[in-house]
Amino acid sequence: MASAAADAGLVQCVEALSRLGPSARSVATLSRQRGALSRRVRDAVAAAIAASGAAGSPDLLPDVERHASEHIAELLRLLGGGVVREFEFVRAFARRRAAQRFPIEAALQAYRCMHPMLAVWVLAGARPTRARDREQAQALFAAMVTEYVSVIGIVFAAAYVAHASVLAEAEGDRRTE
Repeated sequence: MASAAADAGLVQCVEALSRLGPSARSVATLSRQRGALSRRVRDAVAAAIAASGAAGSPDLLPDVERHASEHIAELLRLLGGGVVREFEFVRAFARRRAAQRFPIEAALQAYRCMHPMLAVWVLAGARPTRARDREQAQALFAAMVTEYVSVIGIVFAAAYVAHASVLAEAEGDRRTE
């Protein structure tokens, strides 16, 4: 996980939402939108992040789309009552970006681009089982997405820096030899 303090907010939101119970129908509706939302995230990242076009990797934008889909699947799992896990898919994405020497600032900006899109998607589609819980649930959905993006940013940055350090050390050893 990112850190106990960072994860605590996300865990609290997920636990509170599990007590309100988003309806299975709303989670199914959100799930059907997964592909379209992944493509919109990819397009928004491409438009907002100049480094995404300058990276020189034809795999970058398809990888961004796959990664967005992974986030959507994770949010659906959390909305369905799942527990917060280790975010290994974020670490793997960070290692790929570090290996490509993709600027960390651009990658974190991509997460910032993704945040409002995920928030709108969740707020528009997720509904609690009981109508009287709608206002409280909407606030919790918004808080959960904010906490989620905060945690994944921390996880990404830590994994990126760790992998970049390993690569730099290996390059230094190669030069020494």
